[in-house]
Amino acid sequence: MKKILFLVMVVSLVSVLCFASAEGSMLDAVYNSLDADVGIHLNYTMHSASMGAEINYDVHAKGTSGYTVKTSYAFGLSAVSASCFIGDTSYMLNPDQMEAQAVLTLSPSLLKYHSYIRSDELGKLIDKWAHNSSYKIETREVDSVSYTVEVYPADGGTEVAFYFDESGRLSYVRNDSISSLGELFYTVSAIDSEVDESLFDISAYTIIQK
Repeated sequence: MKKILFLVMVVSLVSVLCFASAEGSMLDAVYNSLDADVGIHLNYTMHSASMGAEINYDVHAKGTSGYTVKTSYAFGLSAVSASCFIGDTSYMLNPDQMEAQAVLTLSPSLLKYHSYIRSDELGKLIDKWAHNSSYKIETREVDSVSYTVEVYPADGGTEVAFYFDESGRLSYVRNDSISSLGELFYTVSAIDSEVDESLFDISAYTIIQK
């Protein structure tokens, strides 16, 4: 199993509280860049020390189609699962058996970003905290590299923190707001529009109706 990423975070002595609109925040810029008509591609790894696990997500969405492959690593084992929606139907995919089980019919009004990306782990965090004016800016280090961090207060004294590099790219997310899961740390590899539309073609699969 991959080793859980060891994090050393140094909080700067000065934190700047921001009470103005979050429209100018770096997180808001990420949120505004997500356009399902153009295409959305997310690739990131969630690290959970409490579960002893890492999960890599590769998400592709465009128009009324979307695809996610999830690779989990825990206790020396790995597992791969995939899901997609095509038009108004959501499928669970079994690439080994080339089977696709239709599991849910979606209303057309709930497609695109609203139904798919917002149900994604990273997508949910971006969607929830963008446009939130109660945040502070800190400087923290990960593996001896400094990042500008937008810290959003959550329930019970917890926080969700978004780490941006010098170019403004979202690099990491720290979330300790879910008490049952402990601290979750996300390493973000890609947020762009480089969508592989061939993933939406499941014509070679045997469709199984639920």
